[in-house]
Amino acid sequence: MASMKRPRLKDVQPRSGASLELTFTNGQHFTLDMTDALKTCPGLAPLSKRKAFEGVVLGDWGWSVLLVTSAFVTPIVTRGIAAKPCAT
Repeated sequence: MASMKRPRLKDVQPRSGASLELTFTNGQHFTLDMTDALKTCPGLAPLSKRKAFEGVVLGDWGWSVLLVTSAFVTPIVTRGIAAKPCAT
């Protein structure tokens, strides 16, 4: 059986609202809309301000996304989160 490797993230950029554009090492682009998660998860409430997404960076080796604010760093693990392919 052939082994499958999950592609890591190559880049992450903030987009309108509570969305991030994710670019993977295999060239795929996806948009991750976190609007529903911000509404339903009280622990993510501080991220509901647009400025929170402006500090987005890749975690170590491209396996995660970090939202960096002056108050805290919030890891957003991308594995298992449904994202939509970007319109090209």
